Amino acid sequence: MFCAGCGAQLASDSRFCPSCGRPTAVPAPAPPRYGSTFTATGMAGIDGIAYLEELRRELSQTELMQLEMVVRAERKDYGTMMAFACIGFVGIAGINRFVMGEVGLGILWLLTFGLCGIGTIINLVTMRGNVDRFNYDLELRLTNEFLVRKRVREGRP
Repeated sequence: MFCAGCGAQLASDSRFCPSCGRPTAVPAPAPPRYGSTFTATGMAGIDGIAYLEELRRELSQTELMQLEMVVRAERKDYGTMMAFACIGFVGIAGINRFVMGEVGLGILWLLTFGLCGIGTIINLVTMRGNVDRFNYDLELRLTNEFLVRKRVREGRP
């Protein structure tokens, strides 16, 4: 095991680096449970935020800035998604589902005219939760990708 700050080798039971005094890596907490009150509405809640912060501790400042730029580029906002959902009322339903990567539901909405309008109304009502869930999953996926790349570069598992 090596120190994340200075790279010095650490004993397996050490809690602090003998060279720089930095605390050793604390095991990451368990990911938030899906189906809980917060994640059911698309909100990661305090558990999700704490989990993301714990994962990001291992990244350097430069990597965090790169991660933030990628997340900002791929994030979805409520206004755009709401506009796409409203287009469903004029006959082209499901565009918002395609944009968020839910191709199966997008095709269903498109072929059934938004489930005869009911699906489009459901889209409008659940939009905030769907966008929050998409954005949280995006941040979690990209953070994990950055961590895997960093660990592979450093030769760690």
